[in-house]
Amino acid sequence: MRSLSCSPLMPSDRALIRYGQRVVPESNRGEWVSHWHAELCHLRGRGVACGRHGLAFGLLLDAAWLRKESWRHSFSGSAFLCLTILAMLLSTAALPVLILAGNLKMFATTIDSSMPSFVFGSLPIVIVSLFTARTPVEVRALSLRSRIKACIFHACKIALLVPLTFLLCVDLFAPLHPLSSFPAFLLQSFAFALFALIAFHWAALDCNLRCKHCLSSLAEPVRVGCPSHNFLQRNGFELLCVKGHGLLSVPEIETSSYSSRRWFPRNETN
Repeated sequence: MRSLSCSPLMPSDRALIRYGQRVVPESNRGEWVSHWHAELCHLRGRGVACGRHGLAFGLLLDAAWLRKESWRHSFSGSAFLCLTILAMLLSTAALPVLILAGNLKMFATTIDSSMPSFVFGSLPIVIVSLFTARTPVEVRALSLRSRIKACIFHACKIALLVPLTFLLCVDLFAPLHPLSSFPAFLLQSFAFALFALIAFHWAALDCNLRCKHCLSSLAEPVRVGCPSHNFLQRNGFELLCVKGHGLLSVPEIETSSYSSRRWFPRNETN
């Protein structure tokens, strides 16, 4: 990193760069400091009139943009982002119930009264989903840590999806309960089972289309092979991990050699 103590910059400029570099990601910090050091030296050397507040705003805005881009690359398609979005959707689905209840005490009473139907309704759905779910991706040489992390991620998704689908059904059929309580309850239970099964199917599909090491979403599929070579070599689509951990191979036609999707770690893709 370029030293700031020997620069011809004014103390205010050096202070701006010093505070701005704390915001910039470490991987871009050296280049950012050099760029702004040279830019400020050029401006001061030419005697360009530049407002201190405008300069500070532009410098810090550039540093904040680099930090935002770093966060976007780090969390885009990540397991953390997926769980965060599901948690936000769950909070949004709970808002109509809270509004209809009027206050937190009545909201807690409503949730407590709905708990038996939620438990007895979700338990058979979860059991059926677990017994009918299959893992169509063949995984080789996957560490125990990666397997445990994938199981925890899937369990967290299910733990968020079950109450999310239940609250959505409560929101949809709440206007019908004052008119006809029992038919509304039956329709709500049926919709809950349907939405929950769809959500579980999506959760399993989402897990299959993620990297088996970092749990990030895989890149767009790329076609490999020729359709005329279905029985001679691999033909279908490949989805790469954006962080380079491996690739997922999806055969276009299942054969005896390639009967299912396969995950190839990085050491087997070379």
